[in-house]
Amino acid sequence: MEKEGFIMHPTRGLLVSLLAAAVAAVLAAATARADVSQTPNATGCPSGYVLLNVVALEASGPYPDHVFGGTDRAGNDDGLVCGHAQPVAVQDVYCRQGIEVQCELEQLGLPRYLVKEDDSPASLNGPTVDDEDY
Repeated sequence: MEKEGFIMHPTRGLLVSLLAAAVAAVLAAATARADVSQTPNATGCPSGYVLLNVVALEASGPYPDHVFGGTDRAGNDDGLVCGHAQPVAVQDVYCRQGIEVQCELEQLGLPRYLVKEDDSPASLNGPTVDDEDY
C-alpha cells in the first residue's frame, strides 16, 4: 500500500496499535489507587503493622502471653498490639535453631510477628515501647 510518498506495511499498523494499547494500560495502572491503609492516627500502629487482638491471638495458637500480653501491659493495656507478620523464611531459621514454638507456629500455618504497642506517637495515646520480636 502506498500513501503519499511512503509505503505502509500492514504489520506496522498492528505494532502501532499494540504499542498504543500497552501505553494506555500502563497509564491506567499508574493512575489506579490502592486502598488507603489505616493511619497511625486511626490504629496507633506504624506503617506495615496491623492491629491485633491479644486474646484472639493467644487463643489461636501457641503465642506466649509474655510477648503479646506483656507488650500490651507495658504500654496502654487496652488488649491490642500492632503486629508485622514476618516471612516464612524467618520462621524457618528460628525453627532450625531449636526454638520449638516457632516450629509449632509453622506447623499450624500461623505467622511469626514483630510486635509493638498500639500507641504510635502519631496517635493520641502517647509514646511507643520498643519492638518485641516474636
